[in-house]
Amino acid sequence: MSEKALSIENLTVTYGGITAVKNISLHIMPGEIVTLIGANGAGKSSTLKAIMRLAKSTGEIQALGQSVIGKETHEIARMGVALVPEGRAIFGNLSVRENLELGAYVKREAEGMKKRFGEVVELFPRLGERMSQNAGTLSGGEQQMLAIGRAMMAEPRILLLDEPSLGLAPKLVMEIFAAVRAIAKKGLTILLVEQNTRLALETAQRAYVLVSGEIALSGNAAELRHDPRVKDAYLGDSAHA
Repeated sequence: MSEKALSIENLTVTYGGITAVKNISLHIMPGEIVTLIGANGAGKSSTLKAIMRLAKSTGEIQALGQSVIGKETHEIARMGVALVPEGRAIFGNLSVRENLELGAYVKREAEGMKKRFGEVVELFPRLGERMSQNAGTLSGGEQQMLAIGRAMMAEPRILLLDEPSLGLAPKLVMEIFAAVRAIAKKGLTILLVEQNTRLALETAQRAYVLVSGEIALSGNAAELRHDPRVKDAYLGDSAHA
């Protein structure tokens, strides 16, 4: 399939007088996992927000063959794009089940809902054990599972993941990333923003390195893991993977 799942051309993102992203272009093919890596403040999360029209931007963004420019966030969700935001943004006073139901607001038919509940529980069995529990009482890892599960309830074709490992214990990070790989095997296209550079490059097929809002490097993720510039800047002196 030659049509790109996600295409960004000359994207610039501004907040007040600050330019967070400077004229970047990137693309993702259907079924690919692509990661954006870089230091804090490099413009990674701003790029995801611009795709969902949550940040002021110029340039062209096309998702699944349609421009998102001029669309509202809920319209982009209906197109098949879902964002798992940094910090999870779950509804702590609602149950796990209610959070998942909210994720399905663009697709409410009962039979489909039942099927997607089953798929989420298969992906994250722990959520199945906690359906009636208030989401605010879950551990950080469980809340991240819920945030991903909620996004999956909309049956997206493109999944935007913003810092899924943030603040989690190593064992839970491995669980989350095992789930990300399982989701990718279903054919979803994934754009991953992740501070854990080694893990991001091990998970993705391709990567873009953002420095001060600009793309400094891009290419095959495995090759970038061995690139001295990436190793020195993001993987530490002991990097040898």
